[in-house]
Amino acid sequence: MLVLVNDEQRRLLQEAEAASDRFDRKIEDGKETLTKPHNPLKTSIPEPTGGWILGVSAAALFILVKRQHRRK
Repeated sequence: MLVLVNDEQRRLLQEAEAASDRFDRKIEDGKETLTKPHNPLKTSIPEPTGGWILGVSAAALFILVKRQHRRK
């Protein structure tokens, strides 16, 4: 599926359709670098590791159990 979101993309598609090498193009592998700065698709966000989440959960559980023992 091809989704066009702006006039520049529509214009580029029309130019590509009109070109004589329409079916003789370089095959892209999807690993090309993006050329426009501030592209939200290029920004990588690191995911938290499982050990960090496990440690925070264990600390929260420890604090919760300790508070319950104080109340008794």
